[in-house]
Amino acid sequence: LEQNPEMGLSVFTSSHPSNEREWKEMIANDDPLCHAVDPRKVVELLKSIQPSLLYETSAVGTTNLTSSSSSKNHSRKKEQEQHDVTDGSSPIPLNTGRALAVTYLESAIGISSNRPILEDAYSRLAPDQEMEERSIAIHDELAYILLEGVIKERGDDDSDTDTSLGLLYRAKLRRLLSWPNSKCRAERILASLPASFLREHALLLGKLGRHEDALKILYCDLHSLELALEYCDARHHFKLQKMAAADRAAGLASDNHHPSWGGGRHAAHQGYEEHACTYLPLVRVALESDTNAERGISAAIQVLSLRRHAIDRGAALRLLPQNLPVSAVARPFLIPALVDSESQVRRLKVAASLLRTRYVELKRSLTEAQISSQAALHTVPALQSLNLGNPLPSASKPFKARPSHNASPHFPDVIIIKHFFPRYMVIQAKVTNTSSSSSSSLEGRTLGDVAFVVAESSEDAIHPTVQVPLKTLPPNATGSAWCALSASPARLDETALLTCELRYTILAVDAATGAPLSFSGGGATAGGGRTYVEELQDIQVRPMEFLH
Repeated sequence: LEQNPEMGLSVFTSSHPSNEREWKEMIANDDPLCHAVDPRKVVELLKSIQPSLLYETSAVGTTNLTSSSSSKNHSRKKEQEQHDVTDGSSPIPLNTGRALAVTYLESAIGISSNRPILEDAYSRLAPDQEMEERSIAIHDELAYILLEGVIKERGDDDSDTDTSLGLLYRAKLRRLLSWPNSKCRAERILASLPASFLREHALLLGKLGRHEDALKILYCDLHSLELALEYCDARHHFKLQKMAAADRAAGLASDNHHPSWGGGRHAAHQGYEEHACTYLPLVRVALESDTNAERGISAAIQVLSLRRHAIDRGAALRLLPQNLPVSAVARPFLIPALVDSESQVRRLKVAASLLRTRYVELKRSLTEAQISSQAALHTVPALQSLNLGNPLPSASKPFKARPSHNASPHFPDVIIIKHFFPRYMVIQAKVTNTSSSSSSSLEGRTLGDVAFVVAESSEDAIHPTVQVPLKTLPPNATGSAWCALSASPARLDETALLTCELRYTILAVDAATGAPLSFSGGGATAGGGRTYVEELQDIQVRPMEFLH
């Protein structure tokens, strides 16, 4: 640690997850805060170390060995390094025990290695009080060390100006206080903050849920609408992430029917609805807290204009003064908001049309596949399980089925084909969805659950066993419904008469696409239509038809 701080520190940090993927794959017992060696003892050791290597701090707080510093490389990386310092992601020069402790703690809690900020599987486990207290203490320790670094690195003239290294410590402190996974005790740290640390005060007040007080500091005390908007943007982004994660969890719970995973999307969004818009507090602060009323109204309108895609427009407008003329908000907010809304409506209509077209194509392909799978005797799974055996030669010819009474005007064409086997008779009803009446008001409708049913047999030697209905039959299409009957030819002494019916449902259709509203069958309830039962003329089965 003294001779080579980076290598020495790796003894403690090499087992820590180094990126988001490793954090997600980590098991609970591998959490660095659960290590057998208490991280607080490691911090005590690191703070006592004084590295012997000479380091010099560049203008942006990066670390360079004096023997190999290069002004050329520094200038080439200056812009990127300055950004890293501002957001607190740049590493601290390992020239003090404090720097070693900060680097170790940032690695242990995962803030420097992109630990996921949303809840994972372990967050739903029963809390371990001892580990929770250890975690809170470690987060507090990091906050206090960073605060100490900011104060120690200030100039000797007791001014509020930070050195370059002090700026890096401050950026890291702000990153920790604004990190959603931070478990720092805000009340305790607030009591330790100097009065001049205004942004840090605002972040801690936000941790306590006092968002309007935080925005008053950023907007009124620091006179920065930009900082106030950044604060609201961070809250809005995090809220969207949590709502998306809640939606995924609710969908998973719905798919798995898991009783302990909440109550669907409505329950998933509970807790976000009361204060859904994160920008309304800023509008309220600008209107109520600004000492210059006109400047406050202008700032509020600017917030509405800049964040019109995310803000609750109706609620924001209600906050504006009642005597404010419409012209003041028309050009910066109302007109762009209306244009955005109309564009979104058009996009949604196009998307809905494309999805509807895709839906119809998929359902049409499914229907064709279902019809094809029942087109021939050897392709029907329900009949294959009967072990029918070899078919018997028969002189029976196909014939057209006729209703026994007056048929409805939309009665389809039905051709009956009889297939004979040693112990079975299979009736194939080839149904063509074409109405025999050109004046039918139901012409062109899709049929669902088309079934050929043998309701009664005059001989005990032959009786129905299996029915295979046709789930969907589009207009002008032909498909087969099947009925298998168990037969004992030796006991069949005379011609048997089979009382038959054709049952089907007229499915309701989408007026825009002509597609049935339900392709799944299930009768009138599922299809939204009416079920019909057509009695057919009896079918004769003669004993000689079973003979070779």
